Amino acid sequence: MSTATPETTLTVDRDVRFRETPERTLAMDVYRPTDEPGSADGRPAALCVHGGGWREGSKGQLSRSALDFAS
Repeated sequence: MSTATPETTLTVDRDVRFRETPERTLAMDVYRPTDEPGSADGRPAALCVHGGGWREGSKGQLSRSALDFAS
């Protein structure tokens, strides 16, 4: 059975630093289509932030959702 949309190959850039504090380094994972060329105009984006008030949880909690959004 075929799908309605073609499958997308994804690249995941893990632990991309976005902020340094005296207590810790903050990092994110970036999920993006591999087979689409970059664009000077940019692309749509979704920012997923886990709950926990910067004290509990991890960015890995939303990895499945991030894969779905990026594909």
